[in-house]
Amino acid sequence: MQTITGWSYLSVVIDFFNNEIIDWRLSKINDLELVFNNVKNAIEKRNIKTENKLIIHSDHGSQYTSTSFQEMIKRNGIIQLMSRLGNSLDNRPIEYLFSIFKQEYLNTKPLLTFENMKNKMKETEIDYNKIRFQGGLKNMTPHKHAMSY
Repeated sequence: MQTITGWSYLSVVIDFFNNEIIDWRLSKINDLELVFNNVKNAIEKRNIKTENKLIIHSDHGSQYTSTSFQEMIKRNGIIQLMSRLGNSLDNRPIEYLFSIFKQEYLNTKPLLTFENMKNKMKETEIDYNKIRFQGGLKNMTPHKHAMSY
């Protein structure tokens, strides 16, 4: 996504049980550190232990296929699934979130600053997790769906 000062890159971890955004990171650089910190923080936030199976769904980017990332997810008992090449439907939950973010929160002219984009993502996270009802969750928000179990 483009900002006034250049491109920015968003990495997000979503809980597939209730579609809740667990953690996200916005960076000016699309590198291993971005996804590594995102997944590491998500593990800490969810207090996930190695016997619990966390599934990371990713594309085939170099960050996700790097040796250090592969070692980190293996060390934490994480299963990695990768979308088929050229098929964004394989990663539907994250693509749905990205479309909301772009259409409803970034649909502004002129371009935003990097900090403004971070603030827009914070708004998106609150809306997505606690306000926006989802049909696949029995018309509950991700937060309410998680609380119902």
